[in-house]
Amino acid sequence: MQKTIFIGGIYPSERKDEIKKNSKSGLDNASNNLNWSILEGLDFFYSDISVVSLTPIKTFPFNYKKMIFKESSFSHKPGATDYCLGFVNIFLIKHLYKYFNLKNTLLNKLKINNETLIIAYGIQSPLLKALYHAKIKFPSLKICLIVPDLPEYMSESRNRIYLGLKKIDSFFISKYLKKIDSFVLLTESMADKLKVKSRPWVRIEGIFKPSEQLVNSPKESYKTIFYSGGLEERYGLLNLLEAFHKIKSEDYRLWICGEGSLRSNIEKSSLNDKRIKYLGYIEHKEVLFLQKKATVLINPRTNSGDFTKYSFPSKIMEYLASGTPTIIHRLDGIPDEYYEYCYVAEKQTPLGLKEMIVKVCLTSQSNLDEFGRKASEFINANKNPITQVKKIHELIN
Repeated sequence: MQKTIFIGGIYPSERKDEIKKNSKSGLDNASNNLNWSILEGLDFFYSDISVVSLTPIKTFPFNYKKMIFKESSFSHKPGATDYCLGFVNIFLIKHLYKYFNLKNTLLNKLKINNETLIIAYGIQSPLLKALYHAKIKFPSLKICLIVPDLPEYMSESRNRIYLGLKKIDSFFISKYLKKIDSFVLLTESMADKLKVKSRPWVRIEGIFKPSEQLVNSPKESYKTIFYSGGLEERYGLLNLLEAFHKIKSEDYRLWICGEGSLRSNIEKSSLNDKRIKYLGYIEHKEVLFLQKKATVLINPRTNSGDFTKYSFPSKIMEYLASGTPTIIHRLDGIPDEYYEYCYVAEKQTPLGLKEMIVKVCLTSQSNLDEFGRKASEFINANKNPITQVKKIHELIN
């Protein structure tokens, strides 16, 4: 009988408080939520699935307090026997530990049952190298890789050492990817970039878990624009600040939460303009609560740079599901079906963004509520764990 293993980057529920306590910056909630959503869908189609977690923690000592991340057992559902990989959490060394520990774990499992299906999440060298060697030793092994991001577009760093290491890493990743049997991609353009060629693949953009939504809460009395996510220039935050400054009315408020390199810019803007409120890093439940209270949610990312073709903004699904209307720009990585449920600022400039913000905020609340309701129904009906993972299940079959 075929055995199914999911290799992902989740925070086990039993250890999330520990990880949060030792993290000097915020947790990667977006990735964690997507992993758990995938796992929920996989449980529906594969009753015997076991999990190996490559838990995503920042590196000691600058961003994590512990040098050793201990291995542990956990259960992603009652009765499941899952494994959380341990490693020495030091730059570069952690990747060697992850590779050797994961390879040994897989080989031990495959000795018992080599007719195994592995569904793996993410492009990272330790994972792909372990899968590569497992496939060589057990050719009957089937591997499906879920690709949420391409590594060359995950950082804006221009550090020469970093870029040099990334170039070497990319060479080996290209080699390891040759052993992957099928792919789950977030955008269609990824297929060409990864040289998938004739191998089967499917696009799912992301997954939304309806259970995450909170009950409705009353709207703010002010016209409130809300952004949550990474505070990086490539995400359009400077455009958003400039657009908001062009709005002179005292009836408007801008709420921003998250972490990133533009934090100081946003804090300075909030000091100069009391209508702007920087909330820092806040818990995901509070983010969902504030989405309900806002007048409109905003993703100011523009369609500049190659990375827009290879990424789907995860916050879009969450925004639409909240029932609060969403403003976006047209992006290469967003399928056409989403634009029916968003307000699209066609002019990708601060002025264009400002004009759309004002237009939406001057719309009656009853019309905004109806627009948001349709968007929420679209996401909950079509992008939930069962409907999205069904595509993966059909791909593998």
